[in-house]
Amino acid sequence: MTPEVPFVYSPALRAKLGEYRALNRLPAPIADLVFPLLIVPPPKDRDPESGRKPTLEEIVHFTGARIGRYWPLRLAMLDTRCLFSAFGEMNCTEWLPRLFSVARSSNARVIPVMTLEDIVGVRGDAFS
Repeated sequence: MTPEVPFVYSPALRAKLGEYRALNRLPAPIADLVFPLLIVPPPKDRDPESGRKPTLEEIVHFTGARIGRYWPLRLAMLDTRCLFSAFGEMNCTEWLPRLFSVARSSNARVIPVMTLEDIVGVRGDAFS
């Protein structure tokens, strides 16, 4: 007997508003087969909604809230690694857990993406 494959498609998306909307518009039978990798855009990218670079607090709040709004109660991977160089590794134990907390409180089911190097040191503390 062949084990059932839960997901058949895992797109890598830049976690911008249009991509969230596209995920949200998927019919439920298709969405059940999708396991997206949401890559938080670097803060040097302008936010089309505000017309300026987002602050750390805006990224933390809007990223988590958008995932919960547009991909509620569905699994997704969330890659936040570009934020370490932009906002600092030393204070990541403050902002990274908050981002995932906002996501969970918004009904998002996100799995952090990390490398083996991220497991040790201050990044490991932030991810745990």
